[in-house]
Amino acid sequence: MEALRGRLRAIADRVPDGARLADIGTDHAYLPIALVQSGRCPGAVACDIREKPLAAARRNVERAGLSDKISLRLGDGLAPLLPGEWDVAVIAGMGGDVISGILARAAGQADGLLLLQPMTSPEVLRRALCAQGFRLLDERGVDERGKLYTLLTARYDGVVRDCPPLAAFVGGLRPDRPDDRRYLEKTRRRLRDAAAELRDAPGQEPAAASTAALVRELTAYLEG
Repeated sequence: MEALRGRLRAIADRVPDGARLADIGTDHAYLPIALVQSGRCPGAVACDIREKPLAAARRNVERAGLSDKISLRLGDGLAPLLPGEWDVAVIAGMGGDVISGILARAAGQADGLLLLQPMTSPEVLRRALCAQGFRLLDERGVDERGKLYTLLTARYDGVVRDCPPLAAFVGGLRPDRPDDRRYLEKTRRRLRDAAAELRDAPGQEPAAASTAALVRELTAYLEG
């Protein structure tokens, strides 16, 4: 899997050996190709909602000689998958709100391991996981050439959980891990900027105060 870097390499490293992969929003199918070529996955299903990237994925799969091991399907989220044909699903490179919608529409179909990598709004995704009965098993910050991302590992267990404001913005990230800490510091800067904008907006004093309080909580977590 030498061709994979950054986010995709971090995702690939968390796919269990022997797992059947479902790659949702596969784009060019780089991840399933690398995992099947390496022997990590015996086979994969690569899905995309758009015909153009799926066509690019098909060309790459054919060039790799893996058409018999990687199935390509057009469709929304997990809908193209058959029951019991996958062990781990990757949903990466989308906004946290988009990933949350995919999981909501899965309606109990998402019963395998989930590797989720939101490009934006991770707090929306964390809240959705709690509300939809998913357990957050692990979360790691990922530094890809100076750009910071977060990678969540989750599994459905049917338990609806509370998600306090700090938990929504911290998740499973830990300040003692360097990439996690950089991601948390990035989050704190984002919240500070949001608090400043709210203070300058008429009628937003309560929201500004609550956001400032969240910054203090996050600062205490970083310094604790």
